[in-house]
Amino acid sequence: MTESHIAVVGSFVMDLVVWLPHFPRKGETLHPTRFEMFAGGKGFNQAVTARRCGAQVSMVGRVGGDAFGETFLQLMGREAIDSRFVTRDRAVGTSLGIPMIDPNGDNCIIGIPRANTRLSLEDVQAASEAIAQARVLLLQLEVPVETSRRAAQIACEAGGLVILNPAPAHMPIDALLSDNLIDWLIPNEIEAEMLAGVPVRSVDDARAAAQALLA
Repeated sequence: MTESHIAVVGSFVMDLVVWLPHFPRKGETLHPTRFEMFAGGKGFNQAVTARRCGAQVSMVGRVGGDAFGETFLQLMGREAIDSRFVTRDRAVGTSLGIPMIDPNGDNCIIGIPRANTRLSLEDVQAASEAIAQARVLLLQLEVPVETSRRAAQIACEAGGLVILNPAPAHMPIDALLSDNLIDWLIPNEIEAEMLAGVPVRSVDDARAAAQALLA
């Protein structure tokens, strides 16, 4: 096990971001004031951040057999991220996000998960050696929860540290929280509120939510 080795099992999302004069009404066609594309996804973002902090990073995930998938592979090469366990899925496209932002900065997002939903137990098993060798495993909930659970089992059996960002918060995570597979759970306020069942509006609320989750 290498101290600086981090494995990420997670998502790729190409964000197609449009800035609008206002959110469209029913039947209305709008021309955006600005359009940008950003390579993202919670898993890819974790991998890039860890690599730029100096860690050796192995990524496990799926992209589509399209131009967006090729872009992600090129970016991982540029960032020196190990992409041996990133599968190009020829049956579906790369996952997309379409955030719409109004002049006040409020946003609506359309998510099209595609390849992320097809990350399989077999994909994780194929990367088991890299996961077991990593000091830390990073997880989120933009890929099937059963694949994340299997990755956590592999990491735990090897003595690794497992960190879960429970987002998006609507995903069920009982299968991950049972069996003590998670060492660090890092929810934001909304995620903590949904998981703990208590409102989180202050530091004291956050402490109460943390205690509820620990219990």
